[in-house]
Amino acid sequence: MKADDADDAVAEVKGVCIEDRPCLQGAGFAVSPRVRVLGGYHFVFRDFANPAVHPTVGNNDGFFFDQLRLGFEGNWGGRLNFKVVADAVSFLPDEGQNDPLRNVYTTLRDAYVQWTPSDYVHVWAGQLYVPNNIENNTSRAALPFTQRSVASAGIRAGHGYATEGLGIGRQLGFMIGAAAAPIGPISLDYRFALANGNEQNIFGNDNKLPATYARLGAAYGELVQVGFGGYYNPTTVGEVPSLFNEAEFGGYADLKVDIVGFELVGQVMGRATAEDTALADGSDMYFAYGATAWLRVDEPLGFSLFGLSPALRVSYLDAHSVRDTDQFVEATFALRYEPLSGMPLAFVADATLIFEPSENNASQVENHRVTAMVVFDL
Repeated sequence: MKADDADDAVAEVKGVCIEDRPCLQGAGFAVSPRVRVLGGYHFVFRDFANPAVHPTVGNNDGFFFDQLRLGFEGNWGGRLNFKVVADAVSFLPDEGQNDPLRNVYTTLRDAYVQWTPSDYVHVWAGQLYVPNNIENNTSRAALPFTQRSVASAGIRAGHGYATEGLGIGRQLGFMIGAAAAPIGPISLDYRFALANGNEQNIFGNDNKLPATYARLGAAYGELVQVGFGGYYNPTTVGEVPSLFNEAEFGGYADLKVDIVGFELVGQVMGRATAEDTALADGSDMYFAYGATAWLRVDEPLGFSLFGLSPALRVSYLDAHSVRDTDQFVEATFALRYEPLSGMPLAFVADATLIFEPSENNASQVENHRVTAMVVFDL
């Protein structure tokens, strides 16, 4: 082999550093640290007219940490990527669902390897985000709001009666496809995943059947992005010997338009859950529906807002079609401030009005809230 050929071979296996991040290179590897801090203060209005309805709502707010994450990501030769991130603010599954005072634990969040033999085929394995709606596949640190919408994230403990949203979190499994395969000015998103279907940081599966997730979408530069997808998750619930089989069927569609400094995002979601046992209305299936839309303004028509970015979001969730107790309408007004371009620091403040429209809604409680949060994401 000639000297020049040897130099080329070495260059081919060099790791590729992530842009605008600290990076160590050597022996074909490139590794960058991952650090994220989401914390601040939230104030939840109490239901003074009827405080006994839910005594923890508006009584346990104050300073908080949502995420304290530390890890690393990198690659070998630019084709084999890896990421491991742990979070010091995690809760055990099903521990005090409606109790805002809970112990926190350190658990894994991202833990996967990604092989990219080409721009058109990527293979992921480990604990990762499976294909999902546009809001859930957007990092919390990059959102214009302090948390995801009620349709995706539901109601958290301390903000009302804890209610599950329609977003899918991380799963342990396998995924193949590409999130941004280039075809001329168009980039395609086609991903398919097989996973446990019982969320993150759970050892083993509830049965032998995997959950399947899929997404198909396309984007024209930064201007327009559209996508849709769905999933099927056969589950087993209960405790031995009283086990029951269920099956979840979910679907969603989303659209993002970013033009002259205005970002418009919209999505609709639905889920059907089939159960072995009869429900209150005699059926064996119930449905959940959700929709979210937001408008974000960032340098409108090219005019600088000096790092400020206002946003407005509306969201709707009907978490259980059989019960008339968990319908929510949410409106959020937010202001995000990024002091310096390229700095991994932002400040976000928002005010959320949330209503339970049904007159028979047992979850009805005064729980509007105001949140101020610091975002550090390296």
